[in-house]
Amino acid sequence: MITQDDTPNAVLAVDGDADRRAAAVDALGDDGFSVESAETCEGARSALADRRYDCVVTRAELPDGDYRDVLAAVQASDRTAPVVVCSDDVGVAEALDAGAADHVGTSETADLVARVRRVVDDHRSRRELERDSSMLNSFLASIPISVYFKDERGRHVRVSDSIVGSDADRPITNEEGKVHRSAADVLGKTDFDLYRTEAAVEATADERHVMATESPILDKTESYAVEGLDTVAEHGWHGYSSTSKAPWYDADGNLAGTVGITLDITERKKYEQRLERQNERLQQFASLLSHGLRYPLTVARGNLDLVAGDVDRERLDAVETSLDRIEALVGDILDLVRYGATVDDAADVDLEAVATDAWEAVDTADMALDVESTSSIQADRPRLRRLFEDLFRNAREHAGPDVTVTVGATETGFSVADDGPGVPEDDRDRVFERGFSTADGGTGFGLTIVRQIAEAHDWSVAVDESESGGARFEFVCVGIDAVA
Repeated sequence: MITQDDTPNAVLAVDGDADRRAAAVDALGDDGFSVESAETCEGARSALADRRYDCVVTRAELPDGDYRDVLAAVQASDRTAPVVVCSDDVGVAEALDAGAADHVGTSETADLVARVRRVVDDHRSRRELERDSSMLNSFLASIPISVYFKDERGRHVRVSDSIVGSDADRPITNEEGKVHRSAADVLGKTDFDLYRTEAAVEATADERHVMATESPILDKTESYAVEGLDTVAEHGWHGYSSTSKAPWYDADGNLAGTVGITLDITERKKYEQRLERQNERLQQFASLLSHGLRYPLTVARGNLDLVAGDVDRERLDAVETSLDRIEALVGDILDLVRYGATVDDAADVDLEAVATDAWEAVDTADMALDVESTSSIQADRPRLRRLFEDLFRNAREHAGPDVTVTVGATETGFSVADDGPGVPEDDRDRVFERGFSTADGGTGFGLTIVRQIAEAHDWSVAVDESESGGARFEFVCVGIDAVA
């Protein structure tokens, strides 16, 4: 089995003269090469079958052949190792014509080491370039994304196969009607050759900015029009793309142009717009619910007060309890809509400060708060405060008026725990469901709002048992600092 030598700069020295071979091995070894040797062409073939070498150094004449046999052995073993021929009799041109990488005379051992070093370095650089080129070719051929390299004049010099899109019925067509169906059609063209003038002007301006500042433009969203594609008529566009561009440097580190990636995000945008419209309808529904019910509730309470002296108090209490529950439900539904939207403006929030503020806003009776954290977290402060308020109220309602609540940071977020009776294991998967409550008179929306606030931040929440046997709510989230 052929193995790749882990030692860098592996060299095979082939020479039938033991003294010369030993001298070459010592000189190359002193320069950091890992050297093995062979006396004959057959020995060289055997060595090449066992492992890979970065270079083969051979004498022109060998006991069972000559340097051409060694060159043939390298090729037969499917190797790309360069061969350096040592000879005073064979000319440079003759050796190079036969396939050798270099030629050196026999008088200077130091010259041999220098030639081998140069050949090895050149060979390794070439292999790295070939590897990188192979990886880039595979990437550009298979990646289903529009990727392109442009020179300083904006001409496409390398592109992914997907630059023309995945729909053969919608190739790149410029304003003059010229169709570009393949990646090869795009090479050498500028955006003015391929796209609408307005789009080409904007793209060219972006690329000039990238080259002038040598800084990238990331995730720029743009609209585009494609005939026949389903549209959102009121917006007057057919699709969306997201483009990022960065400076492209050549092998010497000089600015050569720009590299860009363009993603079609039409479906994502349509989903976002559907979600926005849905949220708008929810807001409208919540507003109608609030205005439509609060006035009748006020009227009912007023009439309840008027008949308080004429009707059985027990019956009035039942009506008043029902009215209180309706009003609480209206408030909770409004909060579900208000706090469920995605958080777009998160900022650093001190956990201890916001937990303390929430504690002061809740009727905590004889409850105690212990904050075991000096961490900060990326969050929307008003919503995080509401989350804490609902958890503190939940602790009061289910654990009692003298419970101790502990807020602490974890490696992945934070937790809120109490020393009450805890949540039965069978109920832990249900406590966040809308309407689920084990407390008398509870609306069952408090923990639902907690979960929605967490999800709006892209967090997750789960309930478990605290160290004291009570309830422990753990939040896994991003943006948490290490505990100080």
